[in-house]
Amino acid sequence: MSKDPAFLFYYQDFAYGTRKMSFTEKGAYIELLCEQADSGHLSIDDIKRALGDQAFLWETIKHKFDQENGLFYNRVLTNHMNKRKNYVESRISNLQGKKELITEKQIVKNPKKKDIKKFDFEPIWKMYPKKLGKKEAFGYFQMTVKMDEDYENIKKALANYVGYIKTNCVEAKYIKAGCNWFNDWESWVDYEEAQKITNTRNIPDASETLDKMKQWELEQKTEQERKK
Repeated sequence: MSKDPAFLFYYQDFAYGTRKMSFTEKGAYIELLCEQADSGHLSIDDIKRALGDQAFLWETIKHKFDQENGLFYNRVLTNHMNKRKNYVESRISNLQGKKELITEKQIVKNPKKKDIKKFDFEPIWKMYPKKLGKKEAFGYFQMTVKMDEDYENIKKALANYVGYIKTNCVEAKYIKAGCNWFNDWESWVDYEEAQKITNTRNIPDASETLDKMKQWELEQKTEQERKK
């Protein structure tokens, strides 16, 4: 397969994540993201070559990159590119008539409809703070939540994101639309920033979010049993 010439760019996330950068720093940051997309993880020499006489800007933007085996990469970009690659491969597989269901986490051969467990999207959506793009969000939910572990992880990811919003007092315009967050919820599963909440802003904190989701599930289960 030829090299993918594109990657997803979430302008709201970029605007918020670079709000403290100068225009010059933003330009250097974009240049390195493009270089990574084209060449993979970057060495210091790669970075200096890409930035040219603006290489001194690396010191002010390097916090946006992780390091592994002496090479630098932007984790969010890597995640988006891997997701896009897996999606494209799954579509090609379907077009070729292969009887496989390819997801980002596993390959399940010849799945039977009756064996696929369905998970309740509503309690997750009910707790999400910016309810835009529900149809698209539900589609991403169905594609990525296949097992009990996935369902528990997406609840944890949502609690982490809500906690992040409160901890950092994120303005409403910078909160991800639902369709965008559900397309990238896995990157929030391992978020570990201390949840020192000082501003409630009518957004539930992480523990409250989990408690409300559990309460919702219990109510739904009780209602189903009552109807039997």
